[in-house]
Amino acid sequence: MTHSPINIHNVGMQNCVYSLTGEIGATGLSPCVAVIILFSDHTMIMEHRSDLELCRNGNETEAMNLLEDILKNIIDMTKIGLNIR
Repeated sequence: MTHSPINIHNVGMQNCVYSLTGEIGATGLSPCVAVIILFSDHTMIMEHRSDLELCRNGNETEAMNLLEDILKNIIDMTKIGLNIR
């Protein structure tokens, strides 16, 4: 039995993608940072960020800025009707 090919969405650098089914990935990730968040309803968000943007000083402020950006993206997604749990 053959299966239909699965299309994997490429998350470009400096982008955030929400997926109901998890078929997301990122090319060119080795010099970058990926943050993957799995929700209780088995959906997910993937952030693809440049390492140059994130680790200039390697301090707590930069880490908090990244987490705040991710939270803002999640809040923005719920405002357009995504039911994230």
